[in-house]
Amino acid sequence: MAAVLEVSVEAPPVAPVAAPRWKLAGAVEIAVVVAFYEWYSVVRHWVAGSTGAAQRNAMHVVAWERTLGIFNEATVQAAALGHPAVMRAAATYYGSAHFVVPAVALAVLYRRDRERYFTWRNALAWTSVLAVAAFALFPTMPPRLLPAAFHFTNVTTSGVDRAFVPNLYNGFAAMPSLHAAFATWSLCALWPVLRSKWTRGLLVTHVALIMAVVLVTANHYYLDLVGGVAVMAAGVLVARRRTPKFADFSRSA
Repeated sequence: MAAVLEVSVEAPPVAPVAAPRWKLAGAVEIAVVVAFYEWYSVVRHWVAGSTGAAQRNAMHVVAWERTLGIFNEATVQAAALGHPAVMRAAATYYGSAHFVVPAVALAVLYRRDRERYFTWRNALAWTSVLAVAAFALFPTMPPRLLPAAFHFTNVTTSGVDRAFVPNLYNGFAAMPSLHAAFATWSLCALWPVLRSKWTRGLLVTHVALIMAVVLVTANHYYLDLVGGVAVMAAGVLVARRRTPKFADFSRSA
């Protein structure tokens, strides 16, 4: 009987699995976004105008709104002042959602649509740059800081970003409203990648709430909101012209 030759075949050693590249890329993106926000906060603080200039420009905004027949922000705030719980909620939402919602939107875009993420990340950056330029050229006192004759109440708020940028505050950055700009940006950036009606509904509700809380806290005028949407649209236009080379570079890294 022929002997059976048994050959032991050992499997080649399995190479250790390298950490996914997307984790490293994600960490780099977080660092880039945080660094940009720090830069934005420093420059926004640095370009703060004088009290006199900010009040003069605020009077221009008031005059424009009176011409349009829409200068009634004090009446809107007065309707909410009698409800302390509403005012506390408005102040909290004003100081937190403005920072949290765009951060969540960036994370969702990064996971679901990398190419769209690069375009809209850059759009957010350009929106911020254009807004800073407006703050420098047209410092505007918010309604809550106007003389008492205008019947506004100064409602103080503390943003969640103060932990990252303590003592960097520009009290005369009313025009344009970045609260309106960032809320609208979040809606436009996420709308195509969200399929469920309830998540889209949340985004629309967020925009409506932001528009409401900036008025009842007397941080912005109606025209500030228009300016915020306009500067966001301009930021998107610039980003769409300049983003492809950055997206291609990031995908090939």
